[in-house]
Amino acid sequence: MLSESSITQEQAFNCVGEGWHSLIEDLYSYITNMKSTVAVSTIKEKYGILRFYADIQTIHVGKIEEEDRDIPYFDEEIGLFNKFVQNKESESGRLCEACGQAGTLVCEKGWWKTLCITCRNEGS
Repeated sequence: MLSESSITQEQAFNCVGEGWHSLIEDLYSYITNMKSTVAVSTIKEKYGILRFYADIQTIHVGKIEEEDRDIPYFDEEIGLFNKFVQNKESESGRLCEACGQAGTLVCEKGWWKTLCITCRNEGS
């Protein structure tokens, strides 16, 4: 569940190139299906890789309902979320941040970016 104080998905789109919007959509979709409350605090590109920072609140007051007993809670849910974020960040290093095609991490004029050949040649 997304916290009210969180960066929205629309705001997140403005933080990265259009080619990474699918990664942002995947992350927000995952959060929507979590039992814990997640506050996304920062989304950015750093050294050509997506960075996604969030705080997870796992305080559940009261009794866990019977139908929820098979859903991962607390440390397990946090671990699964962290692994999902790591996978998406890693995937960003193989996905052109400008257009979303397959890309590679390159350093041009001291700036790291993940770009496909076409976008690299166009100077994105």
